[in-house]
Amino acid sequence: MTLLSTRRTTAALAAAVSLSLVAACGGSSSDEGAAEDQVVTIDVGLIPIAAVAPIYLGMQKGIFEQNGLRVEPALASSGSAIVPAVLNGEQQFGFSNIVSMITAADKGLPVRVVANGSQAGPGNSSRFEAIVVRDDSDIEVPKDLEGKTVSVNALGAIGSLLIDAALEKEGVDVSKIRYTELPFSDVNAAVSSGRIDAGYQTEPFVTGGQSSGLRVLLNQYEALAPEVSIANYFTSADYAEDHPEVVTRFQAAVKASLTYASEHEAEVRAVLGTYTSIPAALSEKMVLPAWTPDLDPGSAAVQVVVDAALKAGTVSEAPDLDALFLD
Repeated sequence: MTLLSTRRTTAALAAAVSLSLVAACGGSSSDEGAAEDQVVTIDVGLIPIAAVAPIYLGMQKGIFEQNGLRVEPALASSGSAIVPAVLNGEQQFGFSNIVSMITAADKGLPVRVVANGSQAGPGNSSRFEAIVVRDDSDIEVPKDLEGKTVSVNALGAIGSLLIDAALEKEGVDVSKIRYTELPFSDVNAAVSSGRIDAGYQTEPFVTGGQSSGLRVLLNQYEALAPEVSIANYFTSADYAEDHPEVVTRFQAAVKASLTYASEHEAEVRAVLGTYTSIPAALSEKMVLPAWTPDLDPGSAAVQVVVDAALKAGTVSEAPDLDALFLD
């Protein structure tokens, strides 16, 4: 820890002892009281999956504390469920897929992306999500999904959109696929029992399913592009305007956490057991997403998602990414 970080941490602890803390919600409505020596408590909407591991690792390593923040995780089943909680002020920041972000912006909702969340690719990280089927299923190739029922964790979000984009590249008529909504935690059991034909799945459930009679039919991101932006951390436009110092702190803490996670894979795998029920043996085998600290709305990884959304009619026009993303 640097001398500057030590001083900030000491000051933060002193502020806590003196009970002069400022909570980001229910506290002051501006950045009065968000000075260097104060700790701000923020509620952050998260999904209990591998992709958010850097946040927990950042908390564990004191990165958020060094930036004057105390994180209170608020768990949800999907990013689309987190959006309204952030917009109504119940949570100050949230983790959501990029499709939910550009769709919200297209509807005029005041969301602002403030930091990267997770990415598929390059390399093996393109395989951290997949379409899974039973090992004995007669679905052998992607085209066999025509006429079948496939689960996604949220209808009309990133799951079905990018699956469709990847399947179209495989020559599949996606209009013949029936999508149904299921949380990731229920997908493996539903596929195994035959309740659904296939499921969109993320880690650690992909690896867990493979060890219990499921197989990967397609890694959709690998089929789609070398790099695909998956999720981001965001806030509301009002919160960003009223609390610019807190947003800056959060951006710095997330960026440092993403950098640390990308350089310490063993620690990422170890922290998974602190906020999920993933067994240690499974966390050692599962495929991890990629984490990059640079928030670049003009990247090819973002553009491939925007192109898919435009083609599918998910958004009415190309989003103003420079307005949506706050660097």
